[in-house]
Amino acid sequence: LAGAAALTGVLALGVSPGSLSVPGAAAVAKLLPVRRSPYDTVDDLTSVVASLRESEEFLRRLLASSDDCIKLLDLDGRLQFISANGQVLLGIEDVSAFIGADWTAWWGVDRDLAVAAIAQARAGGRGQFEAFAATMDGTPKWWNVVVTPILGADGMPERLLASSRDITDRRRDAEALARSEASLRALTHSLPGVVWS
Repeated sequence: LAGAAALTGVLALGVSPGSLSVPGAAAVAKLLPVRRSPYDTVDDLTSVVASLRESEEFLRRLLASSDDCIKLLDLDGRLQFISANGQVLLGIEDVSAFIGADWTAWWGVDRDLAVAAIAQARAGGRGQFEAFAATMDGTPKWWNVVVTPILGADGMPERLLASSRDITDRRRDAEALARSEASLRALTHSLPGVVWS
């Protein structure tokens, strides 16, 4: 029994039973599973590492292909990651100062909209809002924001994906059109005798 206990302890350390000189070790070794690495050869491990690098590179290119500001948030809305294009859009030079920060605080007076979007995504839905927020360098911008859950293996939200699209030009054009229409209406009301054909 002492030999079996010693063998069990040695096997837990990854030592092959054949290299032991404990009486009865061979008999006990047949009863105990030999722990093997999931990677039996260096080639297997090299292949796995190469696959991971390819996957990471693909993900980096995928994120870089989007013109949107893509952020990864924890379930409480704290920033965990921001895409390179997102950093440019927001005027962020050193992202490390923002990792772990409360993303909803960036929205100022529209913070409640961000909090509601996070709550919807955390519950498994989709949160969306449009709001104004200046960039870190003070540039005024309007954003269309979508917050969605990233599901874990158990099907429950484990993180959140927030994608913000700069809609400043669209918003500016819509406001200019509204002003133009208002001016035209005011002009037509001031000219009661005008007949439109």
